[in-house]
Amino acid sequence: MKIYVETYGCALNKADTEVILGILTKRGIRVVDSVDDATIVIVNTCGVKAPTEFKILKRLRELRKLSKPIIVAGCLPKINLEKIKETLPDYAAILGPDSYESLPEIILQIMSGRKGIINLNGKP
Repeated sequence: MKIYVETYGCALNKADTEVILGILTKRGIRVVDSVDDATIVIVNTCGVKAPTEFKILKRLRELRKLSKPIIVAGCLPKINLEKIKETLPDYAAILGPDSYESLPEIILQIMSGRKGIINLNGKP
């Protein structure tokens, strides 16, 4: 499996992406630089500013056309979960910032065909 990660938002969110990349590579999950090469797409979001939220939702609509499993992570799910579900009704997973450690297991579930996973607080 190959994972592509996109990041939107503040410096803290960019640091969170580094944490995500570390978790994935530590577990032997390959990270790629191109969405075209990916099996699964992770979009690490920020919901602090409305223009950023608008940009993220637009990008989710674009990514949906690729028909690849999409994981929406970061603070936007905690701020506006319903908008994400409305924009991306066939999401693979939606994760809050406290749920990154569970990413490898969630990715395995997605690879097994599971969709609609929501974990906002880090608990299984």
